[in-house]
Amino acid sequence: MKKSKPKQAIPLPDCKKLLRIMKLVLICLLLGTNMMWGRQAYAQQTTLELNLKNVTLQEVFYVIRQQSEFEFFYNNDQVDTSVKVSVKLKNAGIHEVLKQMLWKRER
Repeated sequence: MKKSKPKQAIPLPDCKKLLRIMKLVLICLLLGTNMMWGRQAYAQQTTLELNLKNVTLQEVFYVIRQQSEFEFFYNNDQVDTSVKVSVKLKNAGIHEVLKQMLWKRER
C-alpha cells in the first residue's frame, strides 16, 4: 500500500502570495498607527491671555479669535451673547477660558 502525501489546502505559490500581502498590510497598519501618536492637537498647545471686565460674550469670542485660530459657531436662539461676563486668565487653554466664561455667566 502506497502512502500518499496530504494535499495542501492552499497551493504553495498562492500561499507565498498571501503571506506577502499579509506582511504588507501589517507594515501599513503599524506605520499608520505610529504616525498618530506623535503630536498634540492645536487646541492643547494654544494658550490665551484675557483680562476682560464686564464685556459681552460676543466680545470675548472676538478677542479669542484675534489671539488664536479658533472659530465659534452657535445658534443665536440658544445662546444669549449680550450677557456680560468678566474673564481674567493668563496662559490658559481654551477649555479653561470657556469654562470660566460660561460658569460666571450662569451665576
